[in-house]
Amino acid sequence: MLKRLRPDDMCFFSLVAESGTGRSIIANTVLEDEDQRFDCKAWVTIGAHFQQLEIVRLILYQLDNDFSEEDGDDEDERIRNYLYKALEGRRYLIVLDDMCSVEVLEYLKGSFPDQSNGSLVLLTTNKKEMIGSLQPYLGTNVIVRVGDYQYWGWWYLRQAVFGDNYRFLHPEVLEAIKKISENCGGLRLALAKTLLFLVKKDITTVEWSNIAADEEHPIFKVEDEVSEMHKIKTEMESYNWNMDNPRECLVVTLISRWMDLSVDVALIKKAINPKRYFSKMEIISLWGMAGIGKTTYAKKIIQDEEIFSNFDHSVWITLGPKYEARDILIDILVQIYPSEDKIQMKEDDEIVTNLCKELSSKRILIVIDDLWSKEPLHHLQALFPNIKGKALVTTRLREVTQWGEDDIVYKIRLLDKEESWCLLRQKVFPEGVCPPELEKAGRKIAEECDGLPLLILKVADQLLQEDKDPKFWDLVASGKETSVFAKAHDEISEALLPSYKRLPQHLKACFLYMGVFRKCCDMNIFKVNDKLMAEDFLEHIVFECLFDLESESVLLIHWNTLGSLIKSCRLHSVFWHLCNSEAAKNGFFHAINSYDDCFMENMESQRRLCIRNSTLLGFRDVHTSMESVASARSFLCVSPPHQYPVPVSFGLRLLRVLDALAIRKYQFPVEVVELLQLRYLALTCYGSLPTSISKLWKLQFLIVNRYMSTNTSSLLPVEIWDMKELRHLQIMGGHIPNPNCGASLPMLTTLWDVSARSCTREVLEMIPNLKRLGIRIELAPDGEGDSSFTYLNNISHISGLKSLKCVVVNPQFGSKTVHPPPPMFPSSLTKLTLSGFGYPWKYMSIIGKLPVEVLKLKSYAFRGPVWEINEFYFKNLKYLLIEDTDLVYWKLKVPSFTQFECLSIRHCYKLKELPIVLNLNNKVEIIDCSPFTVNWAEQMRLKVLPFQLTTQLSWIGPKVNVAAALEE
Repeated sequence: MLKRLRPDDMCFFSLVAESGTGRSIIANTVLEDEDQRFDCKAWVTIGAHFQQLEIVRLILYQLDNDFSEEDGDDEDERIRNYLYKALEGRRYLIVLDDMCSVEVLEYLKGSFPDQSNGSLVLLTTNKKEMIGSLQPYLGTNVIVRVGDYQYWGWWYLRQAVFGDNYRFLHPEVLEAIKKISENCGGLRLALAKTLLFLVKKDITTVEWSNIAADEEHPIFKVEDEVSEMHKIKTEMESYNWNMDNPRECLVVTLISRWMDLSVDVALIKKAINPKRYFSKMEIISLWGMAGIGKTTYAKKIIQDEEIFSNFDHSVWITLGPKYEARDILIDILVQIYPSEDKIQMKEDDEIVTNLCKELSSKRILIVIDDLWSKEPLHHLQALFPNIKGKALVTTRLREVTQWGEDDIVYKIRLLDKEESWCLLRQKVFPEGVCPPELEKAGRKIAEECDGLPLLILKVADQLLQEDKDPKFWDLVASGKETSVFAKAHDEISEALLPSYKRLPQHLKACFLYMGVFRKCCDMNIFKVNDKLMAEDFLEHIVFECLFDLESESVLLIHWNTLGSLIKSCRLHSVFWHLCNSEAAKNGFFHAINSYDDCFMENMESQRRLCIRNSTLLGFRDVHTSMESVASARSFLCVSPPHQYPVPVSFGLRLLRVLDALAIRKYQFPVEVVELLQLRYLALTCYGSLPTSISKLWKLQFLIVNRYMSTNTSSLLPVEIWDMKELRHLQIMGGHIPNPNCGASLPMLTTLWDVSARSCTREVLEMIPNLKRLGIRIELAPDGEGDSSFTYLNNISHISGLKSLKCVVVNPQFGSKTVHPPPPMFPSSLTKLTLSGFGYPWKYMSIIGKLPVEVLKLKSYAFRGPVWEINEFYFKNLKYLLIEDTDLVYWKLKVPSFTQFECLSIRHCYKLKELPIVLNLNNKVEIIDCSPFTVNWAEQMRLKVLPFQLTTQLSWIGPKVNVAAALEE
């Protein structure tokens, strides 16, 4: 909120890096850019040896043609005033290159007029402490990317100069190359100069050593980046490169890469002239569900003295879903000019025009609370386009946060467990002290609020009306006393209903369907998609619907680690209760939680039965009642797994969806095959599928789990190949027989949890559209199961496979020879998960050549103390998970992982060495690993790359300051 507002405010920008990284070249590119409209420009290289007054003179010489040496002979104060007046009223750009002293910066700041015309001072420096002295003129600070040159410069030099012939080099030469790279200090310009120097000469072993020993050699020095860049470009253009020669081609590629500063230049240009909806006003949107605290955040911001004093006026407008958009400008003016008559302003456009002119030079902070459409701001932009300041918008809708490209959006998160407990405690115990006998139950009650501040406050209000009795609190915490939460949900529902009522019909249906699942239970996105498709939602709009529901802040979505795909979703508990209430009103589904729910009025007309207590199905009268619901299209058992067999209503002939995974059956219930309308079938049972399963010719999703694992796989009937509509086939340990001549499954895209013996060439070739394959290997105690590994070699015949998961359920790590991974994988593969194979780490060379973007290694997928990478592997890898292994030393001998974004290391207790640098662009996750691993991640984050670090250490506690905890 305090940051200066471009492109209107005068700002100081800084490029922080060592000389030789390209910082001066970036600044010079900005200076020479014709698109940056400035009235005058000046460049001064300062350095360590400077005369303060001389800097002012150098700027003046460039700004004022009439300025002469005689004008600069007088006292210091007069010359500085001269500069001030020369800049006053002009939009100026001053570059202070190589700024080394805070004192000099303080000396110069007073000579630069602070005027609202977009003037800019851009400085380059290697001192981060400069940033602190720039307040209150702070604009944008860019830490120039150093890349991996500091760590892999020697490898680039070696490959470019010698190629694969480096293997025949004298050891002294190899050591000299490393020393030469070290002398370059990781500076891209020094490396480029050095590479050009080396590649053009035939150098003896002695000369290599001499160059390496001479740390003051000119090729290692970069005094003037701009002139050095010009020299390098000239040399590159004058040399006759042979691009058919791999080494020369590499030289050109490397130097071009090192000289490419376009990303940093674009970042600075974007900060100088940001693209916003209002040219002079920044919109900051606070987005989140009802009750999450958006308005509270806004109040804290506007009440902050430092922020408040930074604006000439502040305005607060609460809109709501029925607000008249054309009133917004009048409502703003009325608060700024309370003496003006609102009715008269509505009738007289001239008054409004004059007031807007008067305000055009003022900084205004506008809080627009509870915005439901873009129309009010569209209206404001049309009437007052030059309004200046910042608009803080709170909204439930993602679409209302989408303004200019560089306007800001903050998604407000839910509170964590500790924050929830603190808020509840503060409300119930104003003195801040909770009696020990209430704390355990209090924490559980706070946790049940699911992190929503409004629900926490409503529950606290209910608790304040009751005696602080430990027995009562225990009942509330256990869920046996429901009145507290029931009343809280009733009070909140009024605030939630507008979000539900504005949904279009197809989103309402999708939202209500999410209510069938258990409360606060994250649902795998593929399972949700499959059920909705079976309910006749179009395949291509299911994910779109879920995304739209999140955009409306009525659904919680969890993205994958890379943030590129939806992983799971659920309703917040308050919306889950609202959803169940609305579903009961309009008969969308009938939830069965208790005995009485089985005999409700209009039971026989229900279309969806949602069983949340499977034990009830064991009662004959309940079972009879279920069988009477002839209109039912879905029978969903969403209770926790029930270990004892109970009857399931297989007589409901119109069923399209039957999900009974939570209920255990000893054998496959043959009655199921009479449910000819089934699209989705999920069961837990033993035994083989009957040949009559093919009668379910409309079935699209077939899932069969076993209650517990065995060392045998069940053979599926060959009639499975007659089920042409199958899209998803998941048979735990199932063995698919080879098809009869010409039989195929053209619609099948997911084959999951099947035995390795299913992966014959005959089977895989007759599933032409397979995208996801999950293989389950259960080894026999006598080792006969080892033959399963040979079937994996057939995976290469699946041309369009995207995701592959191979799991050895019961790994056996003895002295036996380990089968290597398949030598070939489909080139289309983007995600690979391996578990329990016990491969030696040397076989990672096979995996490293794959184009996978996501790689998960679990449960000793690879074994051994050392993983050493000696080749340029993992060119496309973005996410790597290493979980549960005996790895001790992870050594990176060459630059790899060029697209790396995220690393997750879990339960690796022996790690003692990790790569000194990885090209991480996003985050590192450390869960229950050795303190060394945690310390490595923290140090790399602080010293190498600013990625997000997440740690979970059970011996310290959740969400800790890693560095502080380790020091303690």
